[in-house]
Amino acid sequence: MQENTLEQKAKPKRSRFLTVLLVLTSISLVSVFIGDVLPLFSGPKSDETLDQEQVELAKTKMLMLEYVDDEESKQAVHDSFEFAERRTRFIHTKAFLIYHLVHLITFGLGVAGVYLMFQLNKIGFHLYIIYCLLKVGSVYIVFPSELIIGSSVITELLLSGVFVFLYSRNLKDFDKHSDYDASEYEYSN
Repeated sequence: MQENTLEQKAKPKRSRFLTVLLVLTSISLVSVFIGDVLPLFSGPKSDETLDQEQVELAKTKMLMLEYVDDEESKQAVHDSFEFAERRTRFIHTKAFLIYHLVHLITFGLGVAGVYLMFQLNKIGFHLYIIYCLLKVGSVYIVFPSELIIGSSVITELLLSGVFVFLYSRNLKDFDKHSDYDASEYEYSN
């Protein structure tokens, strides 16, 4: 009899808003996979490839400098391109494995969290929080302090905070889902 009542219970549905959040997070995870996980399988770039990229970046920098008039803006453009080149070289010469492994672990937590939230399992929300914290904190694991952009860390922290807040507004959907109803079982001594 109890089995029939469990089967008759309708599976709770996700709200549209929760579904949209999950889809947006999934799209973000795909971009993380393409940008930060896939390069792990191809290996670090060679010095020649890095030099070619540096030449291309220099050409792009020269094009951008043509459109900038004041010296302060020119210096900002120069500094940003130099920073990007130093960071790329650091990743491919000194921290390739740790950088991509941290992103692989982070990606795995994100995928597990999103999958479980699609199933309306509350543990997925907690995994998502861990994913967000690791995503924000991973730059401190990998990079020396001179290669960390504080504003990008703050932006990532704020964006992650907004998504965690929006997911927390949907926790009522997770509360509806359970594999069993505790009131149907009696405790006996």
